[in-house]
Amino acid sequence: MNKAQTRFMEEIAKKYGENTIMTASDLKDERISTGLFSVDYLIGGGWPRGRWSMVYGPRGGGKTTFLLKTVGSLQKEGGSVLFIDYERGQTTEWMKIQGVDTDELLWCKPSTCEEGLSILMEAIDSRLVDLVIIDSVTGMLTRAERDRSIDDESIALQARKLSQFLRMYTDRLDKSGIPVIFTSQVRTDINTYGAPEGPTSGQALLHYASIIMKVRRSNYSERKERDRGYLFTVSMAIKSKICTFSNEEIKIDFSYTGGINESHDLFLYGLKTGIIGNPASGTYEIGETKVRGVNAAIRYIEENPDVKDWIQSPDTNK
Repeated sequence: MNKAQTRFMEEIAKKYGENTIMTASDLKDERISTGLFSVDYLIGGGWPRGRWSMVYGPRGGGKTTFLLKTVGSLQKEGGSVLFIDYERGQTTEWMKIQGVDTDELLWCKPSTCEEGLSILMEAIDSRLVDLVIIDSVTGMLTRAERDRSIDDESIALQARKLSQFLRMYTDRLDKSGIPVIFTSQVRTDINTYGAPEGPTSGQALLHYASIIMKVRRSNYSERKERDRGYLFTVSMAIKSKICTFSNEEIKIDFSYTGGINESHDLFLYGLKTGIIGNPASGTYEIGETKVRGVNAAIRYIEENPDVKDWIQSPDTNK
């Protein structure tokens, strides 16, 4: 960079504020963990700080359960979380199963879209929390919709409110370093060939979100013990430049009594990174040990805490 460019940057910074202009090498890409090693690897390290993200999928697909794993993981690192609840579908018992400290989780139940967005504004400006989750966009009833008769038409009121909010607060969010994650349900676009599914969030959030993730329940046929839990699939719905693998997906093993299977997560992560070798069909190398079969490999990880630590260690995946 020559002297004239340096002077130009100094003048812009003096006139408009520090960090208004910089070189691209100064841009930060800080993340917080999703709570799952395999998903962190899929999206390039976790949820991006100072960015909007979205998780969408059908009802009962595992969206909120997956995000509660993020909450528990962040709490273990000393972080604080604000959960803005429009769905009214969670219980403290369920949250505890997912590893959440309910005494430390801030829980907000707004009545309207405007009320929730105002609380979100204050959370961003205060910088007193490390993560905000809004569950869900679908449940954000606008004040105008609430006060009207059910027969009155109110077209795209919520989408307009959300679009305005995102324009107003994207810069502030970036400066705060707080990741904000919206959840959304799915809708089918009957005007598109094949009627593909998409989130019910409108176009603004699709534009502003750095990560758009789809979570859906997999077929029960993929799991032998269907009465004990299920698999849910995490995939990148739309390509993102900040994700490692935009076209891949992860199948997470979930139990109704034990929550997400962490050993299964580590097994998937080990395969993705090459920490766990797969030299022959059905055979896996975990360190110096060879194990036959997926279930046996997961059980080996579960029964050996030192192996868990080895897979998780940053020094292992170099």
